[in-house]
Amino acid sequence: MDSLQAMANSLLALEDETKENPLRFAVFTPPQETFLKQRCKFYLLRGGNQVGKSYVGAAETIWRCIGGHPYKPTKAPPITAWIVCHSWSQSLVIQEKVNDLIPPAELHPDMEFVRGKGFRGTGSPVVRFRNGSIIRFRTTQQSGAGRGTIALASGTVDWIWVDEPPPPQAWSEIAARVLRTRGSVGITMTPVGVPVDYLRRMCEAGQIVDIPAPLTLENVTPAGCRPLLTQAEIDQMASSYLKFDRAVRMEGSWEGFTPDGVIFESFRDEMISDVRPRGGEWRMAVGIDHGSGEASQCAVLVAIQIPDPRKKRGDGNDYYTYVIDEYTSGAADAEIHARGILSMLRRNRLEPKDIYRWTGDRSHGGDRYGGRMSNTMLRSAFEHVLGYPRGRGFRIHTEYKPSYSVYYGCRVIHEAMSRGRFQIHPRCKASLKSLKNWALTKHGRMDNMSQHKHLIDALRYAIMPVVDVQYRAPRASKIKLVR
Repeated sequence: MDSLQAMANSLLALEDETKENPLRFAVFTPPQETFLKQRCKFYLLRGGNQVGKSYVGAAETIWRCIGGHPYKPTKAPPITAWIVCHSWSQSLVIQEKVNDLIPPAELHPDMEFVRGKGFRGTGSPVVRFRNGSIIRFRTTQQSGAGRGTIALASGTVDWIWVDEPPPPQAWSEIAARVLRTRGSVGITMTPVGVPVDYLRRMCEAGQIVDIPAPLTLENVTPAGCRPLLTQAEIDQMASSYLKFDRAVRMEGSWEGFTPDGVIFESFRDEMISDVRPRGGEWRMAVGIDHGSGEASQCAVLVAIQIPDPRKKRGDGNDYYTYVIDEYTSGAADAEIHARGILSMLRRNRLEPKDIYRWTGDRSHGGDRYGGRMSNTMLRSAFEHVLGYPRGRGFRIHTEYKPSYSVYYGCRVIHEAMSRGRFQIHPRCKASLKSLKNWALTKHGRMDNMSQHKHLIDALRYAIMPVVDVQYRAPRASKIKLVR
């Protein structure tokens, strides 16, 4: 009994020590250690997703701020450091990782961190240490006349950690901030989101030290420890990515696409069936894409099976997507589209009140021949056809389109196909054609001008708000819901 009590006390003491100094017990994988040992001016950890890039970037930044770096000599504190992210939402994620690794005794007594809100400070978030070191969080602006510049840029800095690749216009400004102090810049990134050719050329010219870190079992195994991911988990991640950028997201490859490749490579004829799966809770959703070209005004009716919250999520208890029906048309009056969509519902014995979520594209301005269409126009047409009082129709949400929403939505559909959780009715001939034929351009990018993309967009609009609660309608909406 005494030995068990002693073991328990030792574990509690170890837990307390871990809270007092998380970095003391940090262990690193081979590519992470290579990054931490770098003494050059510019260096870059180029790896796949989940290889531990942000973790090592946070550790490097903190050690430089508090001193006592275990892998190399660094400038004696106090120093000024920047952490550069592409957006404030991503900054909040990084701030949480930094907070989790900072020894609490090293922070200035006035510091406050709130999960979900980050470090509290005047203006941009600031981390202040007892020794006088400061970390400031910066973002690369995503829009406006100053696109690609660093928000609130000023002053000189001793160390900059850049999480994910910065736009080309931002790199010159980042590099300039460490010239006077003879500081350093470390980049941790997967080569997606912005043009990275300029970084590749600098790496090939020897101006930036390139540390490749593909997602392999060896690269997720810290020295003397068990792997952080199993090979099965790595393989499952690989299968979830779309083929054209799998090499980028798994290996950190500079180029990862397969030119002219079909995007939905996992789609098979076995998924075409008119036999609806039984059991479970189902939610009906309609996705609408607006356009004025041939078959570009379209809608899809989708049934989505919801996982049982009382059971563990897995292959037998996950979202199941069944594409039941479709409507396609060219430019026409909103009332014609409304009648067509209602006919689609009624041949499936459904009424508008049976639809859990209606989601439509942003307004389409049409062309010189007309064809203007919007959710508001379509809503008014539904009211007229159904005899609803003006302004009392059902709500059509406007699709939420954050950065990379097309890729993310397609990936969700691809994952459902890969797991055998996707089915489509044989009468959806246009949707079948789109799934089988939407391909990449010769430059390896999604073909946004393809006629096949319209129904894929409608499918995304129907599925994403149901399977991903982060997808939402804009807060300001003039459309009311009456059930």
